[in-house]
Amino acid sequence: MEVSTEKLKSMVNSTANTSADITMNDRKLEEAKSFPCNPVKGWKRNRSGPN
Repeated sequence: MEVSTEKLKSMVNSTANTSADITMNDRKLEEAKSFPCNPVKGWKRNRSGPN
């Protein structure tokens, strides 16, 4: 399986101000601040949980 490190992002789910340095193929992954859980309904998830 091939994974694109240019498109892949990481997210830490925490109520504390925590981050993670994750690397893949010697490249640090960008940290996402939020992502859509259900794009049809417009739900999003951020670092501290659903909003």
